Amino acid sequence: MKKNDECKIVQDLLFGYADNILSQESKDFVEKHLISCENCKSKLEEIKKDLKDNEVAQKKEIDYLKKVRRKSQIKSIFFAVIIILIIVFMFFLYKFLIINSIVNNENRSLKNTNFYKEQIQMLGNNQTSVFKTFYKDGKYKTVSEKYSDLGVTLESATFGEVNSDKITYIDFINKKATIRKGEISKKLNSEENIKGSYFRDYDKYLSLKLGMIFVMDISKDTYEYGKEYYVLRNTFENNQRWELWIDKETGLRIKEINKDGHKEYFPESTVTKSVKDSILEFRYNFNIVTDEDVKPIDMTEYEVEYIDMDKEK
Repeated sequence: MKKNDECKIVQDLLFGYADNILSQESKDFVEKHLISCENCKSKLEEIKKDLKDNEVAQKKEIDYLKKVRRKSQIKSIFFAVIIILIIVFMFFLYKFLIINSIVNNENRSLKNTNFYKEQIQMLGNNQTSVFKTFYKDGKYKTVSEKYSDLGVTLESATFGEVNSDKITYIDFINKKATIRKGEISKKLNSEENIKGSYFRDYDKYLSLKLGMIFVMDISKDTYEYGKEYYVLRNTFENNQRWELWIDKETGLRIKEINKDGHKEYFPESTVTKSVKDSILEFRYNFNIVTDEDVKPIDMTEYEVEYIDMDKEK
């Protein structure tokens, strides 16, 4: 075979030789030729250089694409985190606005100078306790009644005035009256305490509102009252056994539930007779209380006891 013809054949095989894909026979043929042919050997070096340059270029391109992809992934994760943070922020902002609205509405409702409240609790044994609070122009009276199949029993009453250091307790059943004076009585005679403010300190301390945001699960319902109310539950309580219902418009409590919170036992035993939900219900009216409703009770026929709480400290 002529040398030129052999060179053409070898040069056609050089790419395969450089890539190490030739058969052993072809490989031996190329290597034998390269021993005596500087031209083909030079061609092989050029091919190897080109392949190496291409390999470097491809690696750079791959590294660049990896870098672009990594940056793209980082951007995607960053935007995903931002979106999640925005969603979380909006969620907690929504809860904060609701809590703020509840507190403001309760404050507005309790500023009313003519205020009536009923607190109703089922006691078991077909008995229900009702506490009625009458408030008018700084004077108040709270009356306790018990309802049963036998009728209504008037049990006790409390009356006084806002910021006064005197509270009078009446025991209708035993015909006794107790008048307590002192700083403790003055604190109990605060308007917020008399009217039963649930969120009394939430306007003073932002931390209390923020605490409620993280602790409370808040939903809306209209099922039982025909108007919107909020249902507050403890987010971290596994069985969700406690619920607080708040009137959306007034910000006042309308129901508090402790599930399975009331146990009834058989007489003279510790054996459980029944387990029921402990439920407090609240009803409110404004501008219906009269001067007669808050008038002090005539204690002429009562055994009266005076207690100075400050002297007993």
